[in-house]
Amino acid sequence: MEPRAMPASLILDAYTADEFGPRNTPATIDPAQPRGTPLLSKSRFTTVTTGPGGGVVETPQTLRQPIRNKANPRFNPLLREPNLQTNIPASEADTHSSWLFLSPSTTAHAATLRPDQPWDRPIQVSVLYGVGVEMNRHGLRTAVAARTEPSALILVPGVEPNRQQPRRWGVGIAETDLRRLLETAVGRPVTYRTRVLAAYSTGINGLNQTLLHGLVDVSRAERIVIYDCLYTNSSGPTAAALKKARDLAGLNLKIVVYKCTTGGNSLGLGNRLSVVAQNPALIPSAGVIEQLFYHPAYSALITFRSLEGGIADGLVTLPPGSALERAFTALKAIAPRRGTVVSSEKTWRHVHGTAPPSTSVLFETWAADRANRPVIREFHRHLGSIKRPGTVRHLIWSNQLPGWPGGDGEENHDLLLPDFAWEHLPA
Repeated sequence: MEPRAMPASLILDAYTADEFGPRNTPATIDPAQPRGTPLLSKSRFTTVTTGPGGGVVETPQTLRQPIRNKANPRFNPLLREPNLQTNIPASEADTHSSWLFLSPSTTAHAATLRPDQPWDRPIQVSVLYGVGVEMNRHGLRTAVAARTEPSALILVPGVEPNRQQPRRWGVGIAETDLRRLLETAVGRPVTYRTRVLAAYSTGINGLNQTLLHGLVDVSRAERIVIYDCLYTNSSGPTAAALKKARDLAGLNLKIVVYKCTTGGNSLGLGNRLSVVAQNPALIPSAGVIEQLFYHPAYSALITFRSLEGGIADGLVTLPPGSALERAFTALKAIAPRRGTVVSSEKTWRHVHGTAPPSTSVLFETWAADRANRPVIREFHRHLGSIKRPGTVRHLIWSNQLPGWPGGDGEENHDLLLPDFAWEHLPA
């Protein structure tokens, strides 16, 4: 198994260069959390303390709690037809680890309150339905850590088919689960507001089940974000789920859709998003981000980011003086800082009601810049294939740099969140 795909590394180590903490050494690795070789860099969101018997204990700055799937009819008798998930094996325990990350502003505020004082600033909550390890693998905590208001990100995993079981289904959590996660993490009763619900990849199944069955309170949600997974039907009809959310939250609810791949969405004629085309009043054009769809500059930026982390960790070495090294170095000189690239100014204004921050970079402006174009084009020329050693795709996927194996073209889906989750996911 590649080092970044080790279970402990998926939780404790860094994947993007800006989240690198100290380099792992044999003396700073928790024996209960073994790593592969070569040793990588810890995530800066990993805490290392001295253990009771000497040694060290590594703790991710996230809370992980097992939660039974509330979208499983066997465990939730309140679920009603239609849209019940009847494909979940009867032998399946269907218990999964949900993740929670609190912004430092949340813990700092908790420290200012006496035990007898009520929680007076509601925690702004984002819930992401994903695959399972995005919290660390995709560098999501950086964006939430920057929030000045008390904030939290909760990650709910999904179920992907594998060799042992060929089925896919959605995982849902309930209000009681949200409150338990938050109050366990903070260590006291709190108030909170779920402002953002989002889905990435197979997470659309969990989001649809949550909305169709009203598993969490969406009445005060401000937006729903769908990251390259707008299928017409995934554990229920997506359009019906979104309409139900809008009925509860009101017409001010913003729905944002990232379209990056053909495999990640249901598409009709002209590669139009089927859900959008078939429901013209549901998702306004300002909410649909199509600029990234197989755009060479998008592919170059996201693969550069992954390769940068692999090089910094010593997993990948580019031959000195090679054409690829020159292309990488040139792109590094013009690549915007992670968490600053705005995919669509129109969508930003639609969602936030203001212009993008002055510190941000508009993707289309960066990609179209006359000086940047030849640099982007040259790096993109080296994308190659997983079957061609020495190319970008081969280096990324053969070394499992994102912590996962993949194939040609999958980077357009798999590497979306690291660069673009910061825009609309944090509450």
